[in-house]
Amino acid sequence: MNFLTDNLACLFGWLIFSMVVCLGIDARIWEQAKLDNPDPMRMIPVPIVGFDELHQRLRLQEQQTSLHQSRLEVSEFRQFI
Repeated sequence: MNFLTDNLACLFGWLIFSMVVCLGIDARIWEQAKLDNPDPMRMIPVPIVGFDELHQRLRLQEQQTSLHQSRLEVSEFRQFI
């Protein structure tokens, strides 16, 4: 029995750590990011390397915010019907 591959949470963590190491993220910075995580059972740190990735993240957050705003507007409209 291999704990690493039999436990999905452990396997996922190992895959993410492997990705981080491949990206060249310092292991100490990764460990600090995990310690700073406000909800480790539901979230994981996601490394962003470079401006392009940061810009992509911003665009995705803006899209998600627009979707949330649209749903709120529909919800408010339905209250008046």
